[in-house]
Amino acid sequence: MKKIVEIALTVLFCATVACADEVDEVLAGMANEQIRNTTRQMIQAGISSDDAIKMIQLMLSNRFSQQTVQRAQEMLMNAVREGLPAEPIMNKAYEGMAKKVQSETIVQAMETVRSRYAFAYRQAGLLMKETGQVRSLGNLMADTLSAGMGQGDMAILSGRLEERITKRDKDQAHKLATETFRTARDMARLGASPSSVIDVISQALRHQYSAQEMETLRNSFMHNARQGAADNLAKSYAGEIGEGKSVQGLGSPDAAGPSGSGSGSGSGSSGGSGGSSDSSGGSGGGSDSSGGAGGSSDGSGGSGGGSDGSGGAGGSSDGSGGSGCSSDGSGGSGGSSGGSGEAGGGN
Repeated sequence: MKKIVEIALTVLFCATVACADEVDEVLAGMANEQIRNTTRQMIQAGISSDDAIKMIQLMLSNRFSQQTVQRAQEMLMNAVREGLPAEPIMNKAYEGMAKKVQSETIVQAMETVRSRYAFAYRQAGLLMKETGQVRSLGNLMADTLSAGMGQGDMAILSGRLEERITKRDKDQAHKLATETFRTARDMARLGASPSSVIDVISQALRHQYSAQEMETLRNSFMHNARQGAADNLAKSYAGEIGEGKSVQGLGSPDAAGPSGSGSGSGSGSSGGSGGSSDSSGGSGGGSDSSGGAGGSSDGSGGSGGGSDGSGGAGGSSDGSGGSGCSSDGSGGSGGSSGGSGEAGGGN
């Protein structure tokens, strides 16, 4: 046991010496002892030596003050200790320096990224338990925040998702959570508002969408959003899902329902009725009473005629009114909510 401890201490000592040598070799001419020591601490915390040294070199080359450099170093070490990834925070620093942004603004932007990942990882930890799943979902949730969703929006989605995955096994739960936040991320990136994204996802989860169905929803939205007006499309999707439309038919032209025509007839009383949601109205006729009625939601109104009573009635919600006529009574009537009404005349 004593020998094992001695070996471990020797390895640690050698690693520390190697780290010190590398830091001093690269930074000795440009960084003071305090910054070099903090750089060594970054490496010991788990940040790769290449990344730690590269960032400090660039910051000093861009005339960051010693205080600002150390703030950035402390931020990164705290992030790693919390289990957060250092890479996206460092990438934000590189991005700012490439754009010649002021050093204080760069450090503030780094803190914004760190805060985003901290929130995302906390939310992921509420949904997943395994470290690897928390990490992958946390990174995805951070991307979703970056796409335009707010922390409050993400908390709502997490709550809705948590209701669904409580009774699922961990692998199924992770797949559903992953596809859910991928869908939210891509919808937001394409221009759907956070409220519309929440509506779509909430409806999908309420209707028991599986991970595969959520993926189908995402692909369908991305395809249809190429035509523009992503937010209007999202509202349409929420309505269609709420009405029970299958995921395969979302965004299709026949969203209002199938077309068809109906007809009916009566021999001794009122005439039959016919109606269609997307075609011409039906027709009906009675031999001894009122004429039939026909209606269409998207075409011409129906027609009806009675031989001894009032004429039939036809109506259209989006086209011309129907017509009716009677051989011995009053004329029929027609009405349209989207076009001109038309009245029939008696003979």
